[in-house]
Amino acid sequence: MTKKGCTVAELITHLQQFPSDLEVLFQEYSDYSPLRLELVTREWGVPHKGGWVMQCIEHQWVQMSTENLERKREYIVFPGN
Repeated sequence: MTKKGCTVAELITHLQQFPSDLEVLFQEYSDYSPLRLELVTREWGVPHKGGWVMQCIEHQWVQMSTENLERKREYIVFPGN
């Protein structure tokens, strides 16, 4: 089964159900860390079957297969482990 992620619009709608003064955390190993806005970035990735996305670093594009290059797309990325 393929996992479907959410879009920015869906995330905004979901977040609107929470009080706007709550602090946002992210899981970092067995604890939590505050989410700082500069940690949320726009990155390239290549989606694969099963829902995972391969990290796609721009200076390594010359080493990628044509198939992966054709499927690469931009994502909003949150920090994590």
